[in-house]
Amino acid sequence: IGNNLQNLNQEIEKLIIFTHPAHLIKKEDVEKVVGEGKGPGVFDLMGAIREKDLASALLILSQLLERGKEPLRIHSLIVHEVRSLLRIKEKKSRLSPQEACSIVFGPRNYYPKFYTDLASHYLQAAKRFSLSELISDYEDLVEAEASIKTGREEPDVAIQRMVMSILG
Repeated sequence: IGNNLQNLNQEIEKLIIFTHPAHLIKKEDVEKVVGEGKGPGVFDLMGAIREKDLASALLILSQLLERGKEPLRIHSLIVHEVRSLLRIKEKKSRLSPQEACSIVFGPRNYYPKFYTDLASHYLQAAKRFSLSELISDYEDLVEAEASIKTGREEPDVAIQRMVMSILG
C-alpha cells in the first residue's frame, strides 16, 4: 500500500466489505484481503467475473490458489457476486447505485462514494448476464460446494470449473 492515502482508504473499504456484518477487523482479515501486496487479490477476481473476463478470472484464480487462498473462501465470495447480480437482475426496474448498495452491501443509512461506485459496477455487470444464466450459475455454485465438501472433487478443480461455467 505504501504511503498512498487513496490506496489505504480503498483497502480499508475492502476490509469493511469483506468483514461485513462483523464489527471487528482481525489481523487474519487484513492478511486475507490485503495480503502482502503481491499480485491480484480476491476483489480483482470478483471484478473479472463482473466483467465476464474468463481469461483474467482464470489467471487471477490460479495466482490466488498458488498463494494459498482458501478455495471455499473464494467460493463464498463468488456466491455473493452471483447472488448480488441475481438480486439486481430480478428487480427489472432501473435501480440507482444507492438502491443497488442495499442489495450488495446490506441496508445502511449512508453509503460512502466507494460503495456507490462499486454498486454502479454491479448495475453494469448485471446487464452482461441473463436472468436464466444467473439462476443456472447459482445452482452450479451450490453443486460445486457440495462437490467440494463431500470430497467428490478437489477444491481447486471445482473452483476453476465453476468460474469457467459462469464465464464460459
